[in-house]
Amino acid sequence: MPEQRILLGDLAIFGDIDRPSADMIARVVKIETGLVHGEYLSERLRRLGMRPVVRAESVTLVERFGVRAEVLPDWIVVRPIGLSRATYRNGEPRPWQPPDGFPDIAQRAAPADQGQSRDA
Repeated sequence: MPEQRILLGDLAIFGDIDRPSADMIARVVKIETGLVHGEYLSERLRRLGMRPVVRAESVTLVERFGVRAEVLPDWIVVRPIGLSRATYRNGEPRPWQPPDGFPDIAQRAAPADQGQSRDA
């Protein structure tokens, strides 16, 4: 995967095993030597107590998938705006994969960062 700059507050998919979908979006909350910590936005994953921590090269910023994620008070809404530039480690293309098509919607957990969005 081409180099990408990861910043605190970025919206990303952590790891390359899970299907990239609205439910799997996490916000980058901590960056330390070689590791990136995230906080899932979805109610479902928060309820499960999941908090991703992966190596920086296993984080893919949402905009690399050619989508726009809008973070609303109660929902995360993802819409396509272009072609995916995301790839798996082996170089194969990695598209956004909404389980029910677009718009891809997930219920949001915490209202700490209402109304923010990230564009490609």
